[in-house]
Amino acid sequence: MPFLAQYLKNVLSSQSSDWWAGSVVNQLSFHQQRQINEKKITSIESLDLAALIRVFDKNWHGISFHQQLSRELLK
Repeated sequence: MPFLAQYLKNVLSSQSSDWWAGSVVNQLSFHQQRQINEKKITSIESLDLAALIRVFDKNWHGISFHQQLSRELLK
């Protein structure tokens, strides 16, 4: 899990200065957003695996474009 969190942080922060709000928090489900607010989570390293996977999935298009990942990785 630490690898995925670090990877997402590196990639997403290089795409936007407001990456935490736009690419992380806004991509989570209502329940996950509520947990972040209640637990006062402010770092991607503190997210659980389900939240990290959701962030990766919701940002796949941007990640794959900026990292020049091919569609074959989805197969």
